Amino acid sequence: MRKSGGRFNRRGGSVRFEDARDGLLRALIQLSARDIVLTHDDPMSAWRAPSVGVAVYFTIDGRPYVIPQDGFENVAANCRSIGIVVEAMVAIKRHGGGVMVSKAFDGFTALPPPSSSPPAQRRSRSWREVLDLDDVWIDRETVEAAFRARAKECHPDAGGSNEAMAELNAARDQALREIRS
Repeated sequence: MRKSGGRFNRRGGSVRFEDARDGLLRALIQLSARDIVLTHDDPMSAWRAPSVGVAVYFTIDGRPYVIPQDGFENVAANCRSIGIVVEAMVAIKRHGGGVMVSKAFDGFTALPPPSSSPPAQRRSRSWREVLDLDDVWIDRETVEAAFRARAKECHPDAGGSNEAMAELNAARDQALREIRS
């Protein structure tokens, strides 16, 4: 059962997603995080009901990390929960615990790339093929929706493989970089 997120309430109201997001981003920037991508499940998703999971992807010193959270009833509370964890790591680092922060983040290391080269047909697939997007014009929401749909098939917990999920993550990252250009 998910927690309500009531502990994040301020002055009797619920934590706002914008405040939770901004606090999380500030904390990540204090840790010198780069390439920050915050994602959340589509609340209308049939995969899980209600689907309110949040994940923040980022790099520190070139190493990729992901922190997921779906223990609370809404996206804002899950985002705030991650923000509190990252803020605690900022405090540890500030007080001389840089090595401790590095060790703590080892648990959040993102899925590694495939250990062996994927088959030749996969190696040449474009991000549009991997995400199954043929449209000429693509925006961030379209990429994220396609990613979530494909993740239902590619994720190891759903019968996929680490290699398929790594290919999907790389395709999403490449698509988002292209959109920003």
